[in-house]
Amino acid sequence: MLTGHGHGRGPGAVNVIVLLQRWNDGRVLAVRRDASCAHAPGLLTAVGGHLGDGEFADQATLRKAYEEVGVRVSPADLEFCQLVHYLAPCGRRRIGMAFTARRWEGEPYNREPTHTGLFWVDPGNPPPDCHSYTRTVLTHFVAGSLYANITAPTRPGAATDLA
Repeated sequence: MLTGHGHGRGPGAVNVIVLLQRWNDGRVLAVRRDASCAHAPGLLTAVGGHLGDGEFADQATLRKAYEEVGVRVSPADLEFCQLVHYLAPCGRRRIGMAFTARRWEGEPYNREPTHTGLFWVDPGNPPPDCHSYTRTVLTHFVAGSLYANITAPTRPGAATDLA
């Protein structure tokens, strides 16, 4: 049974990802996490976050696109692209649902205080400083895979790998 873990979040084992993809060059928007963040400090991650109480995955995805980068995506422009089963170094598991949007309203900008910037990355060649979760999501996205198992590499501070 999935249970919530406070702070207005829904089931603790579910998160959402939105791959905002530019039509002209295929690049996907990523955010850089602040070095002081507990989750993925200093690394590039996909736009997304936790499923909120009472939300469906698509609703949470639309919310996160606006909360993090200030764009509004129409539900009709949101396309499911991947289910991710993630095993963190600390042993915790998370299910992620990734969606793609190739159209949105507004120009993306950083709205999240835990992010230090926005970057358009080539999903077929993610930068070395991409979080392992984001890197695997992008790799499977390019391959057209609908499902990915991800086992995170062990590293110092890994117990905080899932926020």
